Amino acid sequence: MTTLTYAGCASGTEVVGYAVKGGGHAWPGGEPIGTTEEMGMTSQQFDTGELIWSFLDRHRPTAQQ
Repeated sequence: MTTLTYAGCASGTEVVGYAVKGGGHAWPGGEPIGTTEEMGMTSQQFDTGELIWSFLDRHRPTAQQ
């Protein structure tokens, strides 16, 4: 997996992209969907849900004062 992170933007904006070499059309870290011939390999290099939650947890909105 390759991770590209762009940070330090205005107002704390961050963009993170992940490229999975050899991954198919399935949720990485999840159960395979369909056949490998139809969907490609399901990467088990990381858990997509955990990555998304980690990102959202770092960028929680602040309460309006």
